[in-house]
Amino acid sequence: MKAGGFVLLMFLSFAFITDHVLSAVQAEERSWRRRNFLLDVDTGVDDAMAITLAASSPNVCVLAITVVAGNTNLSNAYNNTLRVLEAINRTDIPVYKGADRPIDGLWNYEEVYFSPDNFGNASSLYPMGNNSAPDPNTHGYLKMMEIIKNNSGDLTLVLLGPLTNLAIALLVEPNLTENVTAIYILGGNICGRGNILPGSEFNFLTDPEAALVVLQRAQCPV
Repeated sequence: MKAGGFVLLMFLSFAFITDHVLSAVQAEERSWRRRNFLLDVDTGVDDAMAITLAASSPNVCVLAITVVAGNTNLSNAYNNTLRVLEAINRTDIPVYKGADRPIDGLWNYEEVYFSPDNFGNASSLYPMGNNSAPDPNTHGYLKMMEIIKNNSGDLTLVLLGPLTNLAIALLVEPNLTENVTAIYILGGNICGRGNILPGSEFNFLTDPEAALVVLQRAQCPV
């Protein structure tokens, strides 16, 4: 698939999940209680839009962002996330590095399709902000587990990359999500139509084992 077509498909997928996530939040707007979100990203353009939208919403409190390898390698995704937060003046949101490869340990996705940082060469245009995390060396899946436990019954997970971080957390603690409000996933396909191969969607294809773990073990609406 040509780069332009892939970017368009990713944008449309992002628009679809964003509409559903915000609709769910707006449906409960009358309570005027902010909804706690944990974002899990592999930051490229679509993730940057999601971060900006969530971090700017008065009805959403982004507790943290965990990062996973997918759209680009973990280092790029982490740096891109810090650049987005700096650009929107939300460096107060802590960021944690998660899995740098799929569960099976095989990582061969270093394709450059949108400049070396897979972020439109933003690294040469926008500064990278400081990470406000008090414990930035904590692994993403461990921080995810901590946040889920500390916000029982009042946390929505928004997963925009491969599902590796949550899958690892669920392998460690299978009942982790029983009190999560909902999990929103940018992944999978309908009618057997993929966006990277004829029948495969990128995020699920990057770590199919992780997708299987999450779909089998999640104990909340997905």
